[in-house]
Amino acid sequence: MADNFIHAQDILVNKWNSIRLPGVPVDESPCEGVWAENRFSVMYGDKFITSEDGVSWSITGTNDKKILSKKVTFYADIPDKYVVYYPDDDEGYLSISSDGGKSWTTETKEFVTRRICKSPKGRYFLATNSGIKVTNDFSSFTTISGTQETDFIYITSSPNGMMTAGARSLYYCTEEENEWLKINTDGIFYDIASIGYVNNLYIIGTVGSIIYNCSTYNPQLLHEINVPLDSLDNCFNDGSKLYLYHEAPRSYLTTVDGYRFVPHEEKSEVNGIFMINDRTFVVIGQGNGNSVSYFMKDDPVSTDIGGTGGTSAIEARHNLEIRNNGACKVQFTATIGQNWEEGPTGGFSQIIKIDGILETDSPIIDVLLDDDTGISKAQIKAWSNISRITTEKGLIKVYCYKNKPNIDVDIRLICIR
Repeated sequence: MADNFIHAQDILVNKWNSIRLPGVPVDESPCEGVWAENRFSVMYGDKFITSEDGVSWSITGTNDKKILSKKVTFYADIPDKYVVYYPDDDEGYLSISSDGGKSWTTETKEFVTRRICKSPKGRYFLATNSGIKVTNDFSSFTTISGTQETDFIYITSSPNGMMTAGARSLYYCTEEENEWLKINTDGIFYDIASIGYVNNLYIIGTVGSIIYNCSTYNPQLLHEINVPLDSLDNCFNDGSKLYLYHEAPRSYLTTVDGYRFVPHEEKSEVNGIFMINDRTFVVIGQGNGNSVSYFMKDDPVSTDIGGTGGTSAIEARHNLEIRNNGACKVQFTATIGQNWEEGPTGGFSQIIKIDGILETDSPIIDVLLDDDTGISKAQIKAWSNISRITTEKGLIKVYCYKNKPNIDVDIRLICIR
């Protein structure tokens, strides 16, 4: 039987290390872990193990092997409290530890939880096989009206709201958290496999080689992006970059802005769970003949760097790459004002002059929010009414297919040429 390994990468020196877990038996069943409260925590091999740096690990507690052998949904962001769901056909098990994983209490639930996220207001929302559920204490659960018949597989949170997905359904919730709205997914040709968040964008991965993104300010408007991978099973964010993980063959896509996706391939056949913080990438699982390696091309951490105009290692590298390719990044700002013209068949539009912008540009566009919270919320609501922006030489044309904003909205446009 293959030994179990921890594989930790110190991003700053770009070197992999492989070490065994003393006292922890090899576990052939899949499991999950989490980075929370400044430590990695994993249910593995009938043990609950933790680490602060991804290299030195300790056994904190144990649990029922029968329960631990199941695929788990792991959640932890409360000091010393861990919540684990174990799906099993049409019912699930809930285990809670309030002493840092040393001891656990387990009870049966009538629903299966796939994923958990914390909302902008601090409540916990669950993607389950019987709708979206919300809880404040993991004791009592309320099902969101209108979602009871959907088997949800993923949920994610952003500063502006949340999004959740079933195999062929998408719902999003605003920051007020008082209403969940269904998104038209008729144009999605593959089952949805994951949802992530980066750069004010929700990223929707599918089991086909297509990714969709949409602004957190206007989740109804999905944009299709073709990528060189098939099923995207999982995704996670290290604070600056979004990783989309593909199980078989093991490989990744990464993105900083939600538009450009860089493929990476893992060279080993290790089975394991993947976690990351701002310094270390960790894989825990089974090695083959004591030999496991992993390939990641780009650093997922931001460090000050000069010489290319970038403010981080990622930004500096990207600027250097596009300069070497004869390209450059050009940034513009503009104000969407109140000079709207109503169209003959409905909707509104306006033209805004921007010196230097080209008809061939396909800019990345984002709203510039005011420091005042009240004003910024009004700007977010106004920005959500913008349906489309097109470019021509020296100008952009802004469209609102339904409602027009009632305040001015400042925007930034980034063009890669």
